[in-house]
Amino acid sequence: MSSSDSQGWSIDELAQLVGVPSRTIREYRTQGLLPPPAKQGRLGVYDESHRRRLELIGRMQQRGYSLAGMRDLFDAWDRGESLEDVIGDTGLDEATSTLTADQLAAQIPALGAPEALDAAVDAGLIHRAGDGRWHVRAPSLLALIDDAVAAGLPLGEALRTASVMRQGARLQAEQLATMLVTELWDRSERAELERLTRRGRVLVARAAAALLVDELGMALRRRAPSVGSGELESLINTVRIGTAHHDPTRDTEDPR
Repeated sequence: MSSSDSQGWSIDELAQLVGVPSRTIREYRTQGLLPPPAKQGRLGVYDESHRRRLELIGRMQQRGYSLAGMRDLFDAWDRGESLEDVIGDTGLDEATSTLTADQLAAQIPALGAPEALDAAVDAGLIHRAGDGRWHVRAPSLLALIDDAVAAGLPLGEALRTASVMRQGARLQAEQLATMLVTELWDRSERAELERLTRRGRVLVARAAAALLVDELGMALRRRAPSVGSGELESLINTVRIGTAHHDPTRDTEDPR
């Protein structure tokens, strides 16, 4: 079978065609990113749809999508959900980025000091990767801290915000893990648990983003009287923070 054969390609031919190793294609199949090939006798045959999917994976990786996030997206497409359904409320989880100390310092100059790096590690913003490099699990959070520091917030206060966000995520994760392991593990079939967990990753990302933005809008409104002149309320409405289904009773009744 040749790569020009209209019937399809072997895995090695497909790998050469799209410029990725054959083992990578096998990995994508194992992770559910790539459908299995058709069978011709004992041979697996890949077609144009496999080539397009591999090229799409490559483009999405360049844009920062994780493999797990791509799998969620492809699973949703297979269920017939639209792109708006899948990512209309929130992007899927980001791929971890790895930066050198110089790259970190270029983004946030204050992180050029060793004690600042230690504080960023303690806050859960970055993790040591070895060889003088750093893992950033949530590049968007790093960008948020960068913007806040550039706007005049001291780095220590910005890192405290990052730490609180990480703690909040940990609290939510512990509750969801309890639900899965303590409540459902012995009550559900493993196939059902896998389906729930896969779909749950997308639903959790959407719910967490929507609830956080909603709570942010209400928290800002509670602070609006201290600012005065209605400017904060106007800002909230302009950038649409928590305004879609706003319950005005929460502004006064919520004790937080």
